Amino acid sequence: PHVSRSKLFDRLQTLTAPGTSTADQLGQRDMADHHNKSLNNMKMSTMQWGCSDFEISKVTYEWKIRHFSLRSEEVGRKLLSPMFYSGENREHEWVMEMYLGGIKNDVKDYVSLFLSLESCAETSVNVSLKISIINPKNNTKLVVHQTKHEMTEGALWGTNKFILRSTLNEHRDSVLIDDTLTIRCELQVYSDCKYTSEFDGLVAAGLNSSGRHLSQALAAATSMYSDVTIVVNGEEFKVHRFILASRSGLFAKMFASESSNESHSRMLVLNDVEPEVMSNMLWFMYTDNVRDETLALPLLAASK
Repeated sequence: PHVSRSKLFDRLQTLTAPGTSTADQLGQRDMADHHNKSLNNMKMSTMQWGCSDFEISKVTYEWKIRHFSLRSEEVGRKLLSPMFYSGENREHEWVMEMYLGGIKNDVKDYVSLFLSLESCAETSVNVSLKISIINPKNNTKLVVHQTKHEMTEGALWGTNKFILRSTLNEHRDSVLIDDTLTIRCELQVYSDCKYTSEFDGLVAAGLNSSGRHLSQALAAATSMYSDVTIVVNGEEFKVHRFILASRSGLFAKMFASESSNESHSRMLVLNDVEPEVMSNMLWFMYTDNVRDETLALPLLAASK
C-alpha cells in the first residue's frame, strides 16, 4: 500500500478507527497506553542559550602641558589635567595626575602618572587603560603604559615610574613641541553587564533504558528477524510489526485488523517521504531518542 508522509504523520495520532471490532479496539488501547506511558517517561529538554555583555565606552583624551620646562620638579607636587568624561551620559568623570618630581622620595628620579576616577554612577567599573607620551606631529610614542583594573569612585590607578626624567630630557626635541608635552590617554570602560537568555522550543528527547536495547534490534534487522519492510524511494527499512504497533496507533490499527490488506503485506511503500526522515522516525520509535535535533518536533508528533 502507498501512504503519503502527511497522512502517515496525521494518522499516527489516531488510536482507533470506525469499523474495528471491540477486541481490536481494546488491543489498540493497551498498546496506546504502553506508548503514552513511554512518552510520559521521556525527559524533554529545550535548546537554550544566553549571553552576558557589557556596555563599552571608548575615549581618547589628549592632555597638553604647555611651558613644560617651567614646571616644578618638586617631589609630591601634583599637576592635574582638566576633567574629561566617558559613558553615553558622561556618567564617569576622570582626571589625570602627574608628579614631575615623583610622587615620593624613592621614585624622585621618575615622572609619576595616574588616572583618577572622580565620579561614577556604578559601584565599580572595569577599565582598560593605555597612557603614552606622543609627538602630535607624527604620532610617534616615547613611552606606553598599559593596565587593566577595576576602579571605584575616588580610586587612583597608574604608575610611580612612568618614565625617567633623564630619558624624557634626552628625547625632549622629539616630544616637546614648542615646549608642550602631550599625554594621550586611551580608555575602554566596561560597565552595566547585561544578561539575555533565549530558548528554541523542544529539540530532544531522552534515551530510556529499553531504547538502548531496541536500537540494537533496529540496527540488526535483517530478513531473518524482521517481518515487514518499509520502502522509501527505493531504500528498504526492515522492521518489526510488534514494535511499530506498540509505538504507533496507525501501525497498531493496520496490523490488528484481520480484514486489512496492510496487515498481510510484508512490504509498505511510502512515496512522499525522504529516506532520512523515515530513518530518523524509526530510530525515534525504537529508542525514544532523537538523532537529528532539527526533526525533534515532527518526530514527537509522529510517534503519537
